[in-house]
Amino acid sequence: MEAGQGCHCHVQHRPIKRDKGSAGRTHSLGKSIAVTMIVTPLSMWASAALAAQDAGPPRCTTFNVADSTPLAGVKLVSAGRIAPGEAVRPELQPGKPCVLGPGNRCASEVKAGTAGVLLHRFKSWVCVALPAKGKINTQAGWIPENRWARDQTAATGAWAGIWQNEGAKITVTSSQGRLHFVGGAIWQGLADPHFGSFEFDAVPDGDMVTLTDGCEVRIRRVGEYLFAQDNQQCGGMNVSFDGLFRFRGDLKP
Repeated sequence: MEAGQGCHCHVQHRPIKRDKGSAGRTHSLGKSIAVTMIVTPLSMWASAALAAQDAGPPRCTTFNVADSTPLAGVKLVSAGRIAPGEAVRPELQPGKPCVLGPGNRCASEVKAGTAGVLLHRFKSWVCVALPAKGKINTQAGWIPENRWARDQTAATGAWAGIWQNEGAKITVTSSQGRLHFVGGAIWQGLADPHFGSFEFDAVPDGDMVTLTDGCEVRIRRVGEYLFAQDNQQCGGMNVSFDGLFRFRGDLKP
């Protein structure tokens, strides 16, 4: 039950034998029941909210979204940019900057104005997916909320082209109002690599397309990127199309 909603309950009444002094006590008990029925859901909601904050921040990666249910989380991400100011270096944990040095793998600095995708919020921090060094690399990390500006006017833009990240590639071509999607992914195991793929035609529903045929994939155009989520049934073990995809303007489909 949502906080603030009334409780539509059926209560079975039984006749009560009262003495002369019982009316006041019965009335008082009735008030107690009514108050309990209203306050308890609010208390439960408040306790759940506090528990969520006390649980600590969620893991911030390019593929871990607010709702990890297959195909659901891709609807929750949003476009934005690094707000004006100095460059920022995303952090693995909120308020715990990565110390540069031998053996430490810190995120790349990102300049103001760089486009990205919002994945999570935690207190005064946001987890965002961003481009990293190179043409296909991506990264994710926590930055202060005041360094993130939601892009309210983010254009959907064209779909056609090649979109890529470290582990997967999606090629999109357009013909007579329909889009043709071809996906390929790889995960390197200890011995042999594992592969995954999909291919389908679709007409976008707004900024989103969905494949539901064994391998289920939902792909969304978010600002300057594609963002995808699958049901982990699109290839070999650990193969996934989840995450942020960068546009490869230097390649032709």
